[in-house]
Amino acid sequence: MQHVPLREYAANLQAMVRSGLDSGARVVLITPPPVYEPVLEQRNREKGKALLTDRLAPNTLRYVEACKEVAAQFSVPVPVVDAFAALGGLSEERGSFLRDGLHLNAAGNAALFKAVQAVLQQQLPQLLPDALPLYQPHWSEIIADPSVL
Repeated sequence: MQHVPLREYAANLQAMVRSGLDSGARVVLITPPPVYEPVLEQRNREKGKALLTDRLAPNTLRYVEACKEVAAQFSVPVPVVDAFAALGGLSEERGSFLRDGLHLNAAGNAALFKAVQAVLQQQLPQLLPDALPLYQPHWSEIIADPSVL
């Protein structure tokens, strides 16, 4: 079974954020997404795996809250993308974002991308693609004159 106790998860996350901030990086946290137990349990039965009692949406919500608490501990803003909420939270809708009850499907990836974009637009617009400088010539410049490389 793969499992990290809640306190250890929070301590690990805090250490990673601190390391990133100490190096001058901008840090954005993404909460754990929800799980959808009916599909997860069905897939585990089909594969002959044990049912995972720690993989329950209410339990995941405890880790979501810990992620938000870690973000709030720092003197600089650490934005949080709430993947749990963006992917249906505790509602039955969450099943439509998960291909196997645990991993995101195309709709889940699209919803998460939209949530990340929203947080960046609100809190870190300088990190949006249109705001970032190009380090290499634009592809159209290379086509026009390959010697720019």
